[in-house]
Amino acid sequence: MTKGPLLALLLLFVTPVAVVVAVLGILIVIVTGAASASSSTPSGAALADIPANLLPVYQAAAERCAMPWAVVAAVGKIESDHGRSQAQGVHSGANFAGASGPMQFLAATWRAYGVDGDGDEVADVYNPVDAIHGAANYLCANGAGEGDPARLRSAIWNYNHAEWYVNKVLAQAAEYEEAAASTIAGDYTVPLAASTPGLSQTAMAKPHHDYPAWDFATPTGTPILAAAAGMVAATTSSGACGNGVVIDGTDGHRYTYCHGVSTGVARGESVAVGQQIMLSGSSGRSTGPHLHFQIVVGGTKVCPQTLLLAWSEGIGTNPASAPTSGCTS
Repeated sequence: MTKGPLLALLLLFVTPVAVVVAVLGILIVIVTGAASASSSTPSGAALADIPANLLPVYQAAAERCAMPWAVVAAVGKIESDHGRSQAQGVHSGANFAGASGPMQFLAATWRAYGVDGDGDEVADVYNPVDAIHGAANYLCANGAGEGDPARLRSAIWNYNHAEWYVNKVLAQAAEYEEAAASTIAGDYTVPLAASTPGLSQTAMAKPHHDYPAWDFATPTGTPILAAAAGMVAATTSSGACGNGVVIDGTDGHRYTYCHGVSTGVARGESVAVGQQIMLSGSSGRSTGPHLHFQIVVGGTKVCPQTLLLAWSEGIGTNPASAPTSGCTS
């Protein structure tokens, strides 16, 4: 349900190059040219859940400011199950809070941000194409396409003023996107995508403040990947680790990931190396959004830093050879 100050209606634009095709009366914009933040590949979950006629609409609408298309789609999922919901206000009228249409706009916000997405010269809050473009317009106006995860969170919060809503949208968006690519080094990988902002050799070599482990500050909602294949031994939701995942690796070692905003696997589930297992956050004993990563070999914590440096270079060093000291400050 959108909230916010009234601003002038922004004109629809698509970058960098667009070809417009009419399909079954719906205007679909097919974007070509340079890749952008909105050009990630839909996951199998996205293809199975998002109506085929709306997926390209979400993608085209996100190009307004090169924001992640999956975020717009996640809003559509949460607000009305992509228009499939029969709840009051989705197809006519308004709900108890005064919100209307598949993207649940308040009347004043629609007047400010509504868009004629299908080119019929009418901005109709109940028309899925118009509503999706309107939602993207509103999110973009609040900074969703600036490439800053904090601004993206703020833009989603402006759509619905609740942290639980922001977290739910980001978790759904992550499910809709293929996991970001990581460097697979034999049986291992750094537990973050190579493209993660701030991930460098200096960051990977940073010592831990207490015991053999590794902390990496990264914005809430960053995908966290399994460093090694294995089975989920436990997931946590409280205590020092907060939302966390513990994996018993097929190599016989134990891998722990802490402080997520949400987890995406369950106890007993098998995971592959590089598979997304949670989204970063600041739950548990934490002073800010970050990943806490530790490896236990034969009951003893080892230093992940040398392993991360090797894995990032494509060298599949087994944690059994990692030192047990020299990585604390």
